[in-house]
Amino acid sequence: MPLIHACIAPHASDLIPELVEDQNKVKSTRQTMYTMGERLQALAPELIVIINPHGFRAHGVERQCSGTCSGKLGTRCEIGICNGS
Repeated sequence: MPLIHACIAPHASDLIPELVEDQNKVKSTRQTMYTMGERLQALAPELIVIINPHGFRAHGVERQCSGTCSGKLGTRCEIGICNGS
């Protein structure tokens, strides 16, 4: 399965109006996130992998798997992948 898309998203605090003084930044960040989602949806990937150091929750997701990874920058890190069950 080839990699067809990759992106880096901003920190979540940039998406919450109450946490950001510059509301134009919130508006711009939110629009960019919607655009990222539209581009990903248009690609219709078989699998989406999200790597996040803060944990992850998603509603309407068929399967969620988690693992841990640690090491020094530039070193190989193994992450457990769920087996589909």
